[in-house]
Amino acid sequence: MKIYQLITPGKFIVYLVTSDDVLDFKTWWPNHYKKKKACLSLESQGKAVPRSQKQDFAISTSMEFQYDSCKKGTVVASQFIGGLVPHTFVLLQTSNNGFNPTILVQKAYPMQKVPINAKKISDLKKVLRYIPAEDTDLYDEIIQWPAKEKDEATVLL
Repeated sequence: MKIYQLITPGKFIVYLVTSDDVLDFKTWWPNHYKKKKACLSLESQGKAVPRSQKQDFAISTSMEFQYDSCKKGTVVASQFIGGLVPHTFVLLQTSNNGFNPTILVQKAYPMQKVPINAKKISDLKKVLRYIPAEDTDLYDEIIQWPAKEKDEATVLL
C-alpha cells in the first residue's frame, strides 16, 4: 500500500486504497451486530413510551454519531449535529455482550478486481465497436472482470 503524507507534517496521512485494502464487511457484521429493524433506542424502549415515539436505528436519518470506546457496540445518534434529542443504540447482538468479535480479515475482492454490474458490462460490449482498435485494450480487460447482477454498497475499512 502506498502512503502519501500531506504538505503539513503531523496533521494526517492519506492512504491510496487498492482493492486489497477493501475487507468483506457485508458478510462479517451480521455475526456480531443487530439488523436495523431489531434495534430500538434505549430511550424509547419499554411500555411507557407510545409506539409512535419508538425510535428505530436508521442510519440515513441521523447526521451525528458518537462512539465511546468504553461502551463498545453502543452508538449515540442525533438527527442534527449537536441535536437536543440524542438516541442511544446498542448495536451488538445479545450473544456478543463480551464483545470479542473475530477480526475482519477476509478480502472483499480476492481477485483484486472490483465486480462490475452485469448490465454495465453488457452496455460496454455494445459501445466497444465504436472505440478505435488502438484504444480497446483496457475495455477488453474490463469486460473479463467478475460481474454481479445488481449494484451493492461495500464498506471500506
